[in-house]
Amino acid sequence: MKEYNPLEIEPRWQAAWEESGINKVHEEDGRPKKYILEMFPYPSGDIHMGHARNYSIGDVIARYYRMKGFDVLHPMGWDAFGLPAENAAIKHHSHPAKWTYANIETQKASFKRMGFSYDWDRTVVACDPEYYRWGQWIFEKFWERGLVERRNSPVNWCPGCQTVLANEQVIEGRCWRCDSEIEKRDLTQWYLKITDYAQELLDDLDQLEGWPERVKQQQSNWIGRSEGAEVDFVLCDKDGNVPAEPAEDDIITVFTTRADTLFGASFFVLAPEYKGLAALVEGTEYEKPVMDLVEASKKITAVQRAQGDHEKHGEFTGRYAVNPINGEKLPIWVADYVVADYGTGAVMAVPCGDQRDFEFARKYDLPIIPIILGDDDPLFEQLKDEQNRVVTSVDWPEAYAAEGTLVQSGKYTGMTGGKHSEGEAAIVAELEAMGRGRRKVEFRLRDWLISRQRYWGNPIPAIHCPKCGVVPVPEEDLPVRLPEDIDLSAGETLATHEEFAKCTCPKCGGEARRETDTMDTFTCSSWYYMRYTDPHNTERPFDSDKANSWLPVDQYIGGIEHAILHLLYSRFFTKVLRDEGMLNFDEPFTNLLCQGMVLDEHGDVMSKSKGNVISPEEMIAGYGCDAVRAYILFMAPPDKELQWNEDGLAGMHKFLNRVWRMVYDLVGKADEDTLYQPGASEAEAAAARKVLLREPEVLLLDEPTKGLDAEFKRVFARIIRRLCARGVCVIMVSHDAEFCASYASRCAMFFDGAIVAEGTPREFFSSGSFYTTSASRMARGLLPGAITPEDVIAACGGEVPPEPDLPADGDDAAEIQAQEEAREQAKTYLLPSQTAPLPLWRKLLGALGGLGALICLWRILSISDLSELLSQGGLTSLAGDTFRLYLAMPVCLLVLAVSFSRAAPQPAHSSLGGRPLSGRTKLASVLSLLLVPLTIFIGIVYFGKKSYGVVSLLVLLECMAPFALIFEGRKPKARELVLIAALCALAVAGRAALFMLPGFKPVAALVILSGVAFGGETGFLVGAMSMLTSNVLFGQGPWTPFQMFAMGLIGFLAGVSFQKGLLRAGRAPLAIFGAVSVVLVYGGIMNPASAILYQPNLSLSVLKAYYLTGFPFDLVHAAATALFLWFGAEPMLEKLERVKRKYGLTEAE
Repeated sequence: MKEYNPLEIEPRWQAAWEESGINKVHEEDGRPKKYILEMFPYPSGDIHMGHARNYSIGDVIARYYRMKGFDVLHPMGWDAFGLPAENAAIKHHSHPAKWTYANIETQKASFKRMGFSYDWDRTVVACDPEYYRWGQWIFEKFWERGLVERRNSPVNWCPGCQTVLANEQVIEGRCWRCDSEIEKRDLTQWYLKITDYAQELLDDLDQLEGWPERVKQQQSNWIGRSEGAEVDFVLCDKDGNVPAEPAEDDIITVFTTRADTLFGASFFVLAPEYKGLAALVEGTEYEKPVMDLVEASKKITAVQRAQGDHEKHGEFTGRYAVNPINGEKLPIWVADYVVADYGTGAVMAVPCGDQRDFEFARKYDLPIIPIILGDDDPLFEQLKDEQNRVVTSVDWPEAYAAEGTLVQSGKYTGMTGGKHSEGEAAIVAELEAMGRGRRKVEFRLRDWLISRQRYWGNPIPAIHCPKCGVVPVPEEDLPVRLPEDIDLSAGETLATHEEFAKCTCPKCGGEARRETDTMDTFTCSSWYYMRYTDPHNTERPFDSDKANSWLPVDQYIGGIEHAILHLLYSRFFTKVLRDEGMLNFDEPFTNLLCQGMVLDEHGDVMSKSKGNVISPEEMIAGYGCDAVRAYILFMAPPDKELQWNEDGLAGMHKFLNRVWRMVYDLVGKADEDTLYQPGASEAEAAAARKVLLREPEVLLLDEPTKGLDAEFKRVFARIIRRLCARGVCVIMVSHDAEFCASYASRCAMFFDGAIVAEGTPREFFSSGSFYTTSASRMARGLLPGAITPEDVIAACGGEVPPEPDLPADGDDAAEIQAQEEAREQAKTYLLPSQTAPLPLWRKLLGALGGLGALICLWRILSISDLSELLSQGGLTSLAGDTFRLYLAMPVCLLVLAVSFSRAAPQPAHSSLGGRPLSGRTKLASVLSLLLVPLTIFIGIVYFGKKSYGVVSLLVLLECMAPFALIFEGRKPKARELVLIAALCALAVAGRAALFMLPGFKPVAALVILSGVAFGGETGFLVGAMSMLTSNVLFGQGPWTPFQMFAMGLIGFLAGVSFQKGLLRAGRAPLAIFGAVSVVLVYGGIMNPASAILYQPNLSLSVLKAYYLTGFPFDLVHAAATALFLWFGAEPMLEKLERVKRKYGLTEAE
């Protein structure tokens, strides 16, 4: 049999396909059309694996539709202009064209070796003059339609690339290409007015049903439509006087979406680039500091300023502007958190409703006037009917940006405030009536800056004439060709190349200068897909009939990184050329696929800078292009990331070898390698088929559905059923109960090394044995009557099988002994039936305590409004009767806990219970009860709230110190530390899992169980560590040390109480202890801590008020803790006891 040799087979067939013209378009044969296109590459060198994946996906789609009978347009070209070619030319003392075309030939050869089915007769190269000629022609059509503008404005300047960038090309303040930090410069540049199409670009996103939602959302956010109003403020003169008849220069206009907050404006802010700023301060004492700030702001990118998360700086200009709604004079500041290219570059600052204004006002001690409040705000009752301004400062931690009720807002007080609210509408109507405002829609999208100060780009076809101004190059003179005799390595540019720059004005015939900026390369890629439909047209960019017959592209494939660059610009070009009458559709791409990235074997993105790029050429040389393409397509869905693993590619090569041998055998040309034997029996034929098809008699699968979504599970089930239909026995080990119930023919359950349940899916899942077996070990402590497999067997008259023999050495022997001991201990350690009966007087006392707690709770809940505890001025007075109710309730709960907790002596088998406190434990008590609170008090009170990080670390070290004493005579074992870490992780996970239920957390329950099982030192460590760690998710702050101390103290008290015999390890005593400790300890620490942190003037009434207002939340917390302990304490303590005895873990001896 001929050996499978892809390096011989693939080139032969690729040559045959090219010779037959199978990939060429046949426009007149009447077949339905399909246009399949991948984004064309930049010729920066040989292709990488990302290219191979992108183009393999597109090639499969193109081949599919050809096989379905479609006439498929599947072209390829190169986005050939750009900075890398220019830099390479400078480095190698060459011309960019030489480097570019050499790389194109290299990539083209690789594409052909990959066997991609391109129509090479339709190739488009952006740097070919016959292509960029029509890019210049389209530019002039834009110019004729008023969509080209040349103006001076602040621009993004990349010092690395030595050119300007569009806003879309600045990513987090850095150049999208070279990652240099962007600077702001004032330059005269060329713009395409994409903003004229902003609304249509936004509206037509709804037409793109075949696009990923994330791409459409990114474009929608970038376009950023805002509905609001323009408001005119009158500028006072330098003496602060309001002009009687304001001139146009006396008006400063702002755009706002929240006109309802005008009464809260307390100052006015201008962007450093604001036109006319220099004139405002010229000749005044404020000129130098203001202009110094303007210079300093150039080092802060527009993106950073728009985000507002950097430190803000400002200077007062000495001027004032008049608020048109109330006539108040507002001081005008210049600040570096305002950007000039959104709105007008001027902002009315409303600190109470905008976080950036709020932070600026706090820094420079400017008024923060509350003019919109929620009903639950402490100031609401005082201000809800107040029309005049009586409060000009607040103690809020942040601005109130939500909707609410307007206050201190004149006749608009009491109206609802917010975007599109009745208050906003009423105030805008008033401004319109006054002639000081009007409705306005603003977009975040800015005009597209296309000027580039580089050589290797499409020249802008414009001429600067001293007499005629700026005029377009006549159509018959296009293209404006790039000079080929330029020496870039010597620093020559288009501006210094006299033969290029010097020209004649086409209008007056006088001397003129040619425009020396080139266009952004994205102008080339914004219409190339149109040129593919008619690539050899010398009269127009393309024939409209041909373009309209093929376009829009049926399937477009490319990276998500182009969502707001190439894809947005292409949509813009399409709409303009449609309006020019050249196209009859609105959108260029019907369906869009954003392919996933290719990662290396470690999960890192492949890049040349990291040196982890995989060359497709090397893989093809080793395995053949069919194996590379098949591996790419099989290993991950096209829109997901693909982690490269050459072992998988080798496996694909083996698979193709197997297919090759099967085909040769089936056509009778396998020679001596054949598995076909004339005259063989049916059994021999079946055996041969199994070998040929590699079908085993038994197939064992381990967790095969792990990681599969529902659709792939259904596909997998169909495959399994086909195998079973062909006689294959499939055995699957799985925890996917739903899949087994849906598709298996029989199910069995293993438990403790034996089959404990078996049957058809209906029998298995409906009999109850599956569920009772799973839960029986944990349920025994809670439900003594829980069914086990042994019970089921005995009830049916069968014999309970003996326990399987296990090897009695090493850890296995220890495990057997631990299991037996745990079973025996469960009879006395956990079951209520084994405890001593309560004396009658304790039962009565406990009942009275519980009844008293219920009565207090009923009286507390009957209070209609907790705010009656507070006066209008703040936390100053307190209702005595209500406080006594709150105080009585925990006392009653304490009576209940004490009555039942001392019900019986501690069982002798417990590793901790009933022992006297050691000297080490007493030392730990001093550290936990005295040193930790002293650390918190000194750190927070004397060094300020910002020191919470250091304080939290000190508290953690202090709570670890007594725990470390356990290991004073030996080294700690890893298993001890791992178990304690696991307990902390469980507490953190429990808090995170129930984040949507405030206060309802299992953290305190787990901390109490840690203390009971391992001692007070461990309880304190688990409590403190779990609060510190979980606050990574919920927010660190000055409250963290208090939380660490409170939760750690609960764990410490639980451990000490259990050790002294004051607390029994039953579910009722633990649940009562948990509820009481949460109310008295956690609430008793955290509620007053809030007052200490946020109230400057502390008093007893303030502390009482804070405790009472937090008490309802403490009750929820207490109920949750009791609930978790009631249901989980006994089974979890049983497991922990088994682990302790098996491994000899930490005990506080």
